[in-house]
Amino acid sequence: MITERFEALFGMYDEAVLAASGDKFIYYNNAARRLLPDIEKMTPGDIFPYAVLGLESDNLIGELDIAGKRSTYSAVWFEGHRIFSILSRDDGGAELPSAAFAAMSLEMKNYLAVLKLASSIVLPFVENTGDKRLGDYAAMINQSYYNILRLTSNMEALGADADTRFRKSRFDLSQLCDELIGACLHLVEDRGVTLRFKCPEESIIILADKAKIELMLLNIISNSLINTDKGGSVLMTAALAGESALIRVADTGGGILAESSAWRRYGEERTLSDTKSGAGFGMAAVSQIARMHGGSVFFESRSGEGTVVAVSIPVEQDGVGELSLNDPVAVYQSDGISPLLIGLATVLGFDKFRQKYMD
Repeated sequence: MITERFEALFGMYDEAVLAASGDKFIYYNNAARRLLPDIEKMTPGDIFPYAVLGLESDNLIGELDIAGKRSTYSAVWFEGHRIFSILSRDDGGAELPSAAFAAMSLEMKNYLAVLKLASSIVLPFVENTGDKRLGDYAAMINQSYYNILRLTSNMEALGADADTRFRKSRFDLSQLCDELIGACLHLVEDRGVTLRFKCPEESIIILADKAKIELMLLNIISNSLINTDKGGSVLMTAALAGESALIRVADTGGGILAESSAWRRYGEERTLSDTKSGAGFGMAAVSQIARMHGGSVFFESRSGEGTVVAVSIPVEQDGVGELSLNDPVAVYQSDGISPLLIGLATVLGFDKFRQKYMD
């Protein structure tokens, strides 16, 4: 029998393994029973995002909250069944608490405000000297400013916790995606990467924090562009999947080599020469923003073939309510600065940050 075969394959695994057929589990090992005591009464839809269950992708990786712990899961097809493997993460306190991210973000933004004020006065004079070398240095300073602002915005998103309220409003997600891709295409046309957006729906109205969703999408687009060479493509799609909106960004880049490089790159050892990959807050912030909206993030990646990152966000969320004066609020403010320059700071060349170009 198939269950006996699964037991022979997965029975001794330390991580929880579950096999699903349609809307029911036909097998789960002892590790799954320990992790999910009520597994006998549960269906795949009680644990995994609806959008994941409806996809035919060969190998998906995502995150879940189980018993108060963030867990990583993978989903593969095996002999006509969907096999889920769940690994609960015990980081031993290695990750910074959300309050630390929020405090660090605020402190960095205070310093950045001073830097922006001083540079906005000094740098135009530098560029107007006509010295190309000085003009290049001024543009590099501007680019570094936007890179740090992108980092602090991601840290701010990581500082959100269960008590944080987002500034939610109803807006057309498909329109936002279309506008972002159009604006990005204009800014990165010299990279030689094709950017497209497709949506079968006339509109997708969701209740969410528009600025946070924009930050989340720009992080995904930026990561895809960084890893996609000239001649490649990045395709964003948006569609309704049950009671959620599903956004997918597929690129033809080099792929993600390891699971940890997607979710927790900032927790890994890096060298000063490793400038392309960034600090690793991007995907962690994407995951946090999705989770705080009641959604989830998952991806499929193959080395040398590209990556698909998918975000599932509920169209409506319970317990939204109105904000009171004492509610902590997650704030993402551009202060008149283009969110595109923040989101694409690691993608654009420093020449795009010349004062005359930005004006």
